[in-house]
Amino acid sequence: MDQSSQNVTPHGAGAQAGGLATERPAVCRKVRQQIEDMRSDMYLALTLEEFAKYINEAEEDGAITVDDVKTCIKHDATVKIIETDGREVLWLWGDWYMNMLMNEIAKLAVRYKEVLTWVRDD
Repeated sequence: MDQSSQNVTPHGAGAQAGGLATERPAVCRKVRQQIEDMRSDMYLALTLEEFAKYINEAEEDGAITVDDVKTCIKHDATVKIIETDGREVLWLWGDWYMNMLMNEIAKLAVRYKEVLTWVRDD
């Protein structure tokens, strides 16, 4: 992928001063929990719209927006929003989590000889 089609901006979750994290901390807790759950399932990346959809499917009110997610992850270096082809993608493995991901994948490769990823196409 050429550099012109990709713009990487670090973002983050957590209790930053002001904003959604202090006004609606339950929303940011849900965002953070969804990130952790997806990491546990070895998700690598997904569009921000799809991420918000996953959270809202588990919630009765379904009121978490892409802007809420962006606000909640604004200061966390462990995730990144990558803009590519006019869309925003949430990369779940920034900062030290990237090393953790590489170590886990290496262990799986030793155990199973290879590691594959799949793409949902619907």
